[in-house]
Amino acid sequence: MDRERKKENKELRKQLEIDHLINTMKHASGRAVVWGILTDCKIYQAYTGDAGSVLFCEGKRAAGLRLMLQIMQYCPMQFWLMQVENCPNYDWASAFPAFKKEAERIINR
Repeated sequence: MDRERKKENKELRKQLEIDHLINTMKHASGRAVVWGILTDCKIYQAYTGDAGSVLFCEGKRAAGLRLMLQIMQYCPMQFWLMQVENCPNYDWASAFPAFKKEAERIINR
């Protein structure tokens, strides 16, 4: 009984976390905060140097990659939208022709 309740609570907490992420990503201000977190985590950067600093930086990177994975898993269109909002000089229309009108609308607001 206690084991079942723990499992149920864990599943509820997980679903609540997913719901909060989706809700955060629905708003431009939420996407801006998440973009800042991903930027700070330097998810696309490789690290070199002494072992201590590499481990610290890789820990930040792992946290950022986990967040990015969750976004891609539960609200991938919002991830794309976040990129468009934060990289307006990139040629999104050519890279993603199917989203040309949406990208132009976002960039031109």
